[in-house]
Amino acid sequence: MASARTSAGDETRARIVDAAVLTIKVEGVVGTSARAIARAGGFNQALIFYHFGSVQQLLLAAVERISQQRMDRYQQRLAPVTTLAELVAVGARCHREDVEDGNIRVLSQMLAASSSSPDLAGRLQGLFDPWVALVEASVARVLAGTAYEAAVPVHDVAVGVVALFMGIELLNQLYDTSPSATVLFGAMERMAELLGGLLGAPSPADTGRAAPSPGA
Repeated sequence: MASARTSAGDETRARIVDAAVLTIKVEGVVGTSARAIARAGGFNQALIFYHFGSVQQLLLAAVERISQQRMDRYQQRLAPVTTLAELVAVGARCHREDVEDGNIRVLSQMLAASSSSPDLAGRLQGLFDPWVALVEASVARVLAGTAYEAAVPVHDVAVGVVALFMGIELLNQLYDTSPSATVLFGAMERMAELLGGLLGAPSPADTGRAAPSPGA
């Protein structure tokens, strides 16, 4: 009997989270009230407070759901990556899927809301930290054994990549002439191929002789 109640409660929570995600995608975080979420899901808004305590807690649960679903997919795709070009290509494909699914809109809307709420910002950072760690590990793996392994600030690069994912679509909303994600990732792939050639080249220390002077 208890397990049946637990199952029913889990289904209700999932239904509420689904409604919250849908509402953010359609209305944005400003229009995501308890009433709007309940209307989208077809349930009494009192259920939100019964199961989550507040709308903010519900929205955090929605971000956590999206994050967990995306993390599984990204980990599988990044695991075999060994070059910068492959890393950019995987990122471009995942970003395109997240935009099409509306996930980037949900995450960017929540980040915007956190600018006026230190508590929300702190909670969101906890959800974004695993993403930074995932990108950091991938970049470190690509650089391992190269002449530039110790020179690249891997953590800073990882933070920049995560910021890029969130920022591309926001800029497109502001500027009609802003390059699309396809254009930007295409340019990054070409740069990654060039950098990949540099990473594969031996350093002067590896060759055992000093680099030639410009006049040599």
